[in-house]
Amino acid sequence: MKRSFLEELGIEKKEVINEIMKEHGRSRQEMAEKTNTTELLKDTEALQQQVIELQEQINKLESMDYETEIAQRKQEIESYKADMLRMQVASEHGIPYELAGKLNGTNADELKADAERLASYMQKPKELLPLAQPPQKKPYDPLRTMVQDLTY
Repeated sequence: MKRSFLEELGIEKKEVINEIMKEHGRSRQEMAEKTNTTELLKDTEALQQQVIELQEQINKLESMDYETEIAQRKQEIESYKADMLRMQVASEHGIPYELAGKLNGTNADELKADAERLASYMQKPKELLPLAQPPQKKPYDPLRTMVQDLTY
C-alpha cells in the first residue's frame, strides 16, 4: 500500500496515514512470517522423511554387512571342522601331519577310504632288533684266571 493511494481516498492527516501504514506493515510482516513458518514446516517434514529413509538404508546396509560376515564365519568354521577331521583320520591311519592335507573327501567315510588308500602306499617302518651286546670284560681276578687255566 502506498501513501498516495491513501491520500487519494481522502485521508489527509499524516498521523492517520502513518498509523495505517504501520498496521499494514505489521500485517505484511505477520503474513511473511506465517509463509516462512509454513515453508519451514514443509521443509522440516521433507527433511524428517529423508532422515527416516536414510536411516532405513543404513539399517539395511548394516544388516547386509552382518549377514555377509556371518556367512564368512560359518564358512571358516566348516573349513576348520574339515581340517580337524582330516587330521583325526590321518592320525588314526598313521599318516604324517604334512600329508593330512592331501586327503580328499567331504565326510568321514570318504576321508577314511582315502586315508587307507594313501596308507597302503606308505612303507611301514621296520622294527629294528636291538643290537647284540658285546661281551663284557670282567675285572681281573687272579684266582679266576688260575681256575680257567687249569680247566683247559
